[in-house]
Amino acid sequence: MYDYNTRKIYYESEKDKWEYLDPKNADNGKFNSRTMASAELAFYWAYNVSFYDKPVSWIAQQYIEEGKGTFESLR
Repeated sequence: MYDYNTRKIYYESEKDKWEYLDPKNADNGKFNSRTMASAELAFYWAYNVSFYDKPVSWIAQQYIEEGKGTFESLR
């Protein structure tokens, strides 16, 4: 779930339980880092703009800013 006004992303961890994805944890190697990258890229593909002023996860940075990303490179 995206709240563009506050620039916050949430994910459904359990049925009807939403948890905030803190961009500070974008590349910490834990579950949230993959979830953050997925959320950023889904938003970018849907709207052709970065959700944040610039991508926060390394994967999204590579794909959006540096033009190195392809669907195949995300595997």
